[in-house]
Amino acid sequence: GAWRLMQGPRYLPMATVVNPAETAPAWELHADAGLRHLRAIARGGVTAQAGRSFELWALPDDGGPPVSLGLMPESGQIERKLTRAQRAALESASKVAVSLEPSGGSPTGAPTGPVLFVADRIKRA
Repeated sequence: GAWRLMQGPRYLPMATVVNPAETAPAWELHADAGLRHLRAIARGGVTAQAGRSFELWALPDDGGPPVSLGLMPESGQIERKLTRAQRAALESASKVAVSLEPSGGSPTGAPTGPVLFVADRIKRA
């Protein structure tokens, strides 16, 4: 039989985080169909701030607390595997947000800095 090359997750567009003050989007977010993997691609529409990190959050529709999905790249792209808790939060969220946090991310597990951007998550039937 034919050998099939094992491929990584197939990413689908999930959200575009737009900086209203810039022409370029800040980030593009992609996830696989099962929301097990997340890819964030920096698009240049945001300026890095010394000693601070941008952190991505799922905003559950039921009004529950935001759940961190990790730090955003300031350039290039990052891929990460989501935990079951992150996946559940993302499944129940129609929006994601990016906040400005201390370097390395929020120390409390909740957004502590200003929420700079909110983006709609592309839902699939």
